[in-house]
Amino acid sequence: MNHPNATNDGYHALKIKDELPISDYISAIIIPKIYESDLRPVIPKSLLDKVHYLENDCKDIWYWTEKVYDYIESIEYIK
Repeated sequence: MNHPNATNDGYHALKIKDELPISDYISAIIIPKIYESDLRPVIPKSLLDKVHYLENDCKDIWYWTEKVYDYIESIEYIK
């Protein structure tokens, strides 16, 4: 909502015109550890310090969501 090109088109809750440079607006990117070797080489250098890999040892999406939420809360620089 704070993006200078944010608009409401009456259909989408929020729409960004032109582009959204996520490196300016993202706090953390959480990736299951199993994908680390596949994704690390293609992540832009500007985002590397925001990427975190977590072991997905959860039995379902609800436990994974809770694990990610708890981890993000613990990251010092986001607070």
